Amino acid sequence: MVDVFISYKREERQRCERIYAKLKALDLDVWFDERLTSGKSFDREIEAAVRAAKAVMVLWSPASVESEWVREEASVGKTRGALAAIRISRCDLPFGFGSTHCEDIYEADFVEDHPAWLRILERIGALTRRPGLADFSRAFGQAAALLQGCADSHPTDPLAAKARLSAVALPGPVATGILRSASSPTVRLSGAAARWAEIENSLEPEDYTDFLDVFPRGEEAFEARRQKRRLEAWAATDQADQAAVTAFLRSGSFAALQAAVQNVVDHLAAAAERPRLLAIPALANAYEARAAAVGGRAVTARSFTIELSGVAASRRPVMVAVPPGRFLMGSPTGEERWVGYDGEEEPVHEVRIDHVVAIGRSAVTVDAFAAFVAETNHDAGDSAHVPNSGKWENTPGRDWRKPGFAQTGEHPVTCVNWHDAQAFMAWLNDRLELIGRPDAYRLPSEAEWEFACRAGTLTAFSFGDAITADQVNFNDREAYGGAEPTWVWRQSTTPLGQFPANAFGLYDMHGNSWDWCEDAWTPSYAGRPTDGSAERVDNVALRIIRGGSWYSYARHSRSAARHRSDAAERANNVGFRLARTLSPEAA
Repeated sequence: MVDVFISYKREERQRCERIYAKLKALDLDVWFDERLTSGKSFDREIEAAVRAAKAVMVLWSPASVESEWVREEASVGKTRGALAAIRISRCDLPFGFGSTHCEDIYEADFVEDHPAWLRILERIGALTRRPGLADFSRAFGQAAALLQGCADSHPTDPLAAKARLSAVALPGPVATGILRSASSPTVRLSGAAARWAEIENSLEPEDYTDFLDVFPRGEEAFEARRQKRRLEAWAATDQADQAAVTAFLRSGSFAALQAAVQNVVDHLAAAAERPRLLAIPALANAYEARAAAVGGRAVTARSFTIELSGVAASRRPVMVAVPPGRFLMGSPTGEERWVGYDGEEEPVHEVRIDHVVAIGRSAVTVDAFAAFVAETNHDAGDSAHVPNSGKWENTPGRDWRKPGFAQTGEHPVTCVNWHDAQAFMAWLNDRLELIGRPDAYRLPSEAEWEFACRAGTLTAFSFGDAITADQVNFNDREAYGGAEPTWVWRQSTTPLGQFPANAFGLYDMHGNSWDWCEDAWTPSYAGRPTDGSAERVDNVALRIIRGGSWYSYARHSRSAARHRSDAAERANNVGFRLARTLSPEAA
């Protein structure tokens, strides 16, 4: 449950963001529409948020009094006795709100001790059971002004400003918050702190030398000297000696250098393993897995690794041979779907898969894709669709290396389109001498994907009729299948294998990242193949994605849920996993 829901008209977004920042500085959990999770239908999410918030702050302006959305949200707050209204521009309040209390704050950049603002905080404090908010805000404003004055008088040494502030009797949380607020709109520290923020992850010793020439004293100077010494020690290490590099890694370094050293360790380990890989009989492990699948043996016996030199063993694709079988494909009447559903998952029909198909235990990793790009110089684009204020927009500078959130080599690669996936498999098949063979690597068909996802179940998910954030990386802010939301939303992918596998031993079939399928999009299953093969139509732009992602609600992550995407489009919630037919004649 959030503390404050802010209702406003989009024309007043900048004012809203300033108020949002002031409330967040007071350690309040604040909701406004930047937290929306879809670019399509927002009404249910907004309704849930406004009804759950402890306080509903309405920003009245000439634009908002004409907005049906704002009036409706204000009515919910009024009915619940949770309304805290501010008039941010001169206007008449809408009918029904003339008798409600409303504070007037017309200034765009009002200060924390503004009398009307303090009265609003007293109201919010009462609603959220935080009675000291007004006093906290007043002290915060005084401390911010003091620190800004100190920073202005000591432009090259913000530590002097901090020292002066620490000598002033202020509530502990206020002083702590101010000292941490170098990036807040109220306090902008310059000098050493700002420069340090720019170079603290640098791997160039010269950056630290230049920093120390200008800022020889203080906390940042201490860290600069320490990191410079670690870089010098790394430069003196024999980076071709696996034992020496491993010893340096274990001795510890700052985060950026530690990651770079880990990368060298991984590549040296892969190079050392190459002779063993070359001694493995070609394809032997895949057909041992096929025999295990036909014989109904355990998942471990049905798994095999794709041996990729140059990729750490833990990050290479692992395939799981799925035994033949038949299943009911599609969603039955009564299964909760999504707003706007138009028969895409019907009719329910039986599919019989007579072949043994190996499916990727997880999606293809960042490291595996990096090996492909490094060897082929494949152009995977320099922009991708990412969420921006609730809407998906093609954003320059976002790609598989920089998807918009932190990731490691063990995360699923995203920001790849259908054609990127095809290029990866062509490279892999060339490496393994599988080009032109019936058992070459490919994308799974939509039917194979759902068969593998269900793993013998008939429920909405392979784990039952509902899922939780402990089972799946998804957006758990909407009730589904009788389960109440936990409000957990990680807002990024997670490393592969972090959540439980299904009965076939496959990970992240629900959530984390969508999987591209081979099939061309069709609006229903009418006339579709029933033998597990893909719907192959050349030169069709729309292709099928399955499984949901870190951004998706439960209803979009079901075993039967099918969606479409342009084959040329890249997004930071879409990746792919491999498939391969293990037919006896190919052995």
